[in-house]
Amino acid sequence: MSPAGYAALFPGRICLQPYNGAEFRDRVSGVTLDALAGGCPVVATAGTWSAELIERFAAGVALPEPTAEQLYEAVKTVMGRYAAFQDGALAARHAQARGPFPQTARRL
Repeated sequence: MSPAGYAALFPGRICLQPYNGAEFRDRVSGVTLDALAGGCPVVATAGTWSAELIERFAAGVALPEPTAEQLYEAVKTVMGRYAAFQDGALAARHAQARGPFPQTARRL
């Protein structure tokens, strides 16, 4: 897939990242960062680095547990406030453009 084609996947969408909290506590998916860079709100499992980012920038919803019911409710929440969550994603993109997120430096 071309870079432009990949970037076109994110606008107007919701990125679901229901990763295992224990496995992703100190890691972040590149897809999460790409989604935020594309202004795409993210739904992630609480306690993960992705959830920390979306909570910090109000760029989506953190799930207490990644169950089907919670995913459904989170998607409904994001759909109902899409513009606000998109603004948060764009704020995260601008913060990332200024340099690595502080969490990156601490975890390296």
